[in-house]
Amino acid sequence: MSDDGSNHQSNKITSNELIRRRKDLIFEIAEDEKSLQRKRDILFHITDTIKAIDPRVRLEAIPARHRRGTKSPYFAHGEISGFIYDAGREGADHTFTSNEVATLAMRAKSLDPETKLAEFKDFENRIRLQLNAMRRDQTVEKLDGRGREARWRLLKT
Repeated sequence: MSDDGSNHQSNKITSNELIRRRKDLIFEIAEDEKSLQRKRDILFHITDTIKAIDPRVRLEAIPARHRRGTKSPYFAHGEISGFIYDAGREGADHTFTSNEVATLAMRAKSLDPETKLAEFKDFENRIRLQLNAMRRDQTVEKLDGRGREARWRLLKT
């Protein structure tokens, strides 16, 4: 140990390891940026090819594929769809909102939607994502509105 109380050898080893790790990360970032640029170049060429083949295609209208949400600790696989079907069968004129489904689901889980606001928002977001997936499968249709106030109707039971 040195006179100032520090272990110079230990600090040197730590410093060298941090320097090595920093160099590795800078290298990885550069590689990721190259990979990203290659993907952007491919996307540019695909876009130009689509425009050349069919200039009427509205590329901005094509929805992007999004990463699937993380698994919820509250719902088993397929359970959200079950709540949506229940809301469609029980709702007035078989229409419902994602808010109504979230309230139904929270009460079924013995949670209070009035006091558990963070959980309610999570339930409602997951239900809205599932409704949009079911719309693509033509299981439900969106009648009017946006977001959590949108009205939906069940097409298939």
